[in-house]
Amino acid sequence: MRMPRYGNILFALAVGLGLAGLGCGKSSPAAPGATATTTTPGTGTTGTTGTTDTAASTAPLLQYDFYTPVSEEGLKADTNYGYLIAKTPTTFKEGLFTAQGLEIVGKFTLDGYNYYRLHKEAGIMNALADLKTTRGVIFAEPELMEKTTAGIVYDHPDPRALSEEYSIFLTHAKDAWTTFGFGPNKPTVVDVDTGINYAHEDLTGNVTHAFSWYNPTTTTTALAAYSDPVDLIGTTQTNTDGNGHGTHTAGTIVATGNNGKGVAGVCWQANLVSYKGLSDAGSGGTWAIYGSLYHLIQWKKANYNHTIPVNMSLGGTSANQFAIDMIEAGLRNNVVVIASMGNTGQNMAQYPAAYSGVIAVGATNGADKKVHFSTSGRHISVCAPGYNILSCDAFDDGSYASESGTSQAAPFVTGLVTYMLTFAPDLTPAQIKTYLESNTDLIEGATGFTETTGWGRVNVLKTIGAVVADVNASKAPASNYINAELKVKTVNTLNGGTLTLTGVPVHLYSCDAAGKIANYVGSSISMAGSLAGTLGSGNPVPEDGVCFFNLLKPGTYVAKGLFSGALGTSPVFTVAAGATSIPDLTVTFALPIYNIQTLPDAGSTGVEDDIITVWNPAGTKIATVDSGNLDSAQLLLTTSGTYTFKIGPYTTSTIGEHALYVSNGSYGADTAPGTYAAPATGALAGSQSQVQATPQAINLNQLYNCLLTTAGNYYSFIVP
Repeated sequence: MRMPRYGNILFALAVGLGLAGLGCGKSSPAAPGATATTTTPGTGTTGTTGTTDTAASTAPLLQYDFYTPVSEEGLKADTNYGYLIAKTPTTFKEGLFTAQGLEIVGKFTLDGYNYYRLHKEAGIMNALADLKTTRGVIFAEPELMEKTTAGIVYDHPDPRALSEEYSIFLTHAKDAWTTFGFGPNKPTVVDVDTGINYAHEDLTGNVTHAFSWYNPTTTTTALAAYSDPVDLIGTTQTNTDGNGHGTHTAGTIVATGNNGKGVAGVCWQANLVSYKGLSDAGSGGTWAIYGSLYHLIQWKKANYNHTIPVNMSLGGTSANQFAIDMIEAGLRNNVVVIASMGNTGQNMAQYPAAYSGVIAVGATNGADKKVHFSTSGRHISVCAPGYNILSCDAFDDGSYASESGTSQAAPFVTGLVTYMLTFAPDLTPAQIKTYLESNTDLIEGATGFTETTGWGRVNVLKTIGAVVADVNASKAPASNYINAELKVKTVNTLNGGTLTLTGVPVHLYSCDAAGKIANYVGSSISMAGSLAGTLGSGNPVPEDGVCFFNLLKPGTYVAKGLFSGALGTSPVFTVAAGATSIPDLTVTFALPIYNIQTLPDAGSTGVEDDIITVWNPAGTKIATVDSGNLDSAQLLLTTSGTYTFKIGPYTTSTIGEHALYVSNGSYGADTAPGTYAAPATGALAGSQSQVQATPQAINLNQLYNCLLTTAGNYYSFIVP
């Protein structure tokens, strides 16, 4: 039996989510209302570059913009049409996919759940609708496409970049190499991109795996169904990159320096693992991109015990739950994503950069200014050189190319993180983010955080100097962030009953002790089947109706949720400096939600499977629920009167005994005592009517033992 949850099977309720459009098939974006602001110093924690203030804002400027299809043509324009991603428990019956005409073309299991990549030639709108009401499906979404963030055309070339690799001088990387060298460790770093030419003269010897999700003979066609990415290291195919973007970003991270050839990556004392998650066209589906994180986690568990940075110089304008699950799973296993902000030149969200727990990077030029194309936003962490960056070329083993974009800035920061790990291989994501942000150079007159350049342009010498000083002093690294997740649960409480809610946008704010909001911090959304657990533990626990906020600063917070126009709030809570865990938080609503719950009783044999149909006082059908063997229907009922519902069998062979409980909460146990012939103490016999016109009137908070027959049974209850 599924524990009751409130989400896909909620009726008579519209949940408002801000959406950003890719094309004709999507709702209009919500107005972000965000502008770039520079903070006034004086209230933050003083560090190398001044203060750690954040820009003051009390509005939810950013929330995850999930893609919502509105037409078949929109799906064709906006997604990898025909492909869907679904999440289920491991006990899910895969025949339900087949019955809907869906082919399973990919599958893996992570932390107690199955993730599927499904395919159907046409009718995807209907397929999505069917999946969302299919028994055991936790979420189903179209496979989105993401692409590289390079390809900017410039009419104002930077002359400094044409004559020298200016980034290593501007950031004092060369000074760091000559002052500190590299540490005693050789960390692993990952690049998810268009692949790599690992035979390039500046990369050979530094690439330990060249995984590809694409057919090695074409590099554009996905691998056969159920395939893990193939590793081409040791084969005759030394180049998986027919685009050039991946080889270029890899060079910025690990190209061999001090060898008299070409360029120097930020950290060439490293083992690079390449994942070809994007095709040679420079785009790819979310299954390959974020499935690379799943594959990496499994590889890490078997082969490597230290922190791994992952470069993602790619993005799209829509969030997806599959990506959120994989990024959070990565954080729990000390895998941290560094992502490019995007090249729109606007203040907006691009994913994965805007996901909680990701280190987002903007781009600067040789004049030490933000480049005009670099996307801004409250989620930016730092910036790095990203204009006319010279790096390895994929199409010749000894050639080099100049490219520009936040795609070039992100791998510079990834290389810096890798450099840090040569001295301290077990730095946590929170410590990494603190070192990066506390040792920058503020540019363009900034006195603290801005939405255009974040905490500043990275300084390699300062950052590595800070790491080395802490290592030499045997000092625990400082952290401006807590290396623990804040878990927020969304629930509805009414008349003593409690229901878990899913699909609720949750906004987190910093505040004073009385709850007065001082600053907007971030947004997430409570989901079914989320995985809760300690960062770095790798041992999450499945849970419904929760969302997470990662890498919070010490301080006082309050969370608020918006549900059907109603505002829910949490208690005010404080995150203490140095905390290793954060107490769970609950955002509570008080809405008139009624739960019609069927569950096994002592007379059930396990074959029982029902469908719940509900009519309002006017006799209009308002809900049909078939989401599991014995279902629960949660309904927001704002109109007083008598509601009628039918408990009918899924098929003629799924009849038998069950219990029934209608309330503003849930029964509180997976099974109920008693049988239809001998009801439990305090329970009553159900199944007294098989006629809709004369249903059996039942009481709220009363257990009934019932007998499900082929005719089905009719009941009614009163909403005051």
